[in-house]
Amino acid sequence: MTEPRVAVTIPVREDWHTRSPEDVLAQLGSSVNGLPATDAEQRLATNGPNELKESKGVSPLQMFLGQFKSLIVWILIAAGGISAVLGEVVDAVAILAIVVLNAVIGFYQEFNAEKSIAALKKMTAPQAKVRRDGAFTSIPASDVVAGDVLALEAGDLISTGTPSGVGPLRHGDTVEVEIEGIGTLSNPVREEARSPQSAG
Repeated sequence: MTEPRVAVTIPVREDWHTRSPEDVLAQLGSSVNGLPATDAEQRLATNGPNELKESKGVSPLQMFLGQFKSLIVWILIAAGGISAVLGEVVDAVAILAIVVLNAVIGFYQEFNAEKSIAALKKMTAPQAKVRRDGAFTSIPASDVVAGDVLALEAGDLISTGTPSGVGPLRHGDTVEVEIEGIGTLSNPVREEARSPQSAG
């Protein structure tokens, strides 16, 4: 018989990076040894992945119909219609065939481009080094949960929602964090590692 999953309530704060490591870990129900793997899986299932929700993609039909939005395309369609009315059937068929062929080629290129972008996203998905069950392990950044203890190295991407990462730095040198994407700050944010004695 499996134990029922317990929801993990994450306090809504904007000052995590100014608090001491011990305070942050205590409020998130974690420790310097990280989370147990089972606890992390439970939090991931309860709170969802650590990623932005993407808008629903364009369907193939919408993509194909989008090829007819150009003014030039409608001018060609009108020219084909006028040719048909004037009895120039060959010209009308030729013009409309060009319009359809152009739409098919445009759809094919756009559809392949979307597939390539999706494949690149999967290939370049960032990884995070977290401490689980007392040992560091690499996981997809989308699987990082509140309470995880991360190990950072130069050039690492931090997939979190606060300027200085998940919380305060515990050990290491001063770092600079460049906020990209949704962030509104243009300059790097500096954060210094603090010892438990100097944190506060």
